[in-house]
Amino acid sequence: MFEGIKALRNRAIDGLLALFDGSASEREKREVVSALDEATRLPGRTSYSNDLLQLTLEDTKRITELLTQRATEQPYGLLEHIEHDMWLDYWMAWKLAAEEHDTSGCQQLAKSVMKAVIAFRDLINADPQYVRYKGLKNY
Repeated sequence: MFEGIKALRNRAIDGLLALFDGSASEREKREVVSALDEATRLPGRTSYSNDLLQLTLEDTKRITELLTQRATEQPYGLLEHIEHDMWLDYWMAWKLAAEEHDTSGCQQLAKSVMKAVIAFRDLINADPQYVRYKGLKNY
């Protein structure tokens, strides 16, 4: 059953990325990114298995890497939106990576999510115009 869920999630992510690539406006891309972001979230008011945690971290890493591949072509407003969402993913992963005991068995995967988020951040911050945009927008 779990393999079926994993396959379904992969097809959904692939479909959303195809929508992202075919979107003409920043608004459309932002909606797709918001839908992709749901794949990086765990259930809020219930317990979940370590298998679901692992799957969510794997999807988070995959989505982060795929959006990183597309980052240089995106409008700055969208990049800022994605960067904010990824920052939340980073801190969720950091909490797991910083645990004294790896009770979930996901510490290494959490560290790889953190590295993927940092790679995205470093790529977009290599553009001085984007850094200026963020600075002026948040001033």
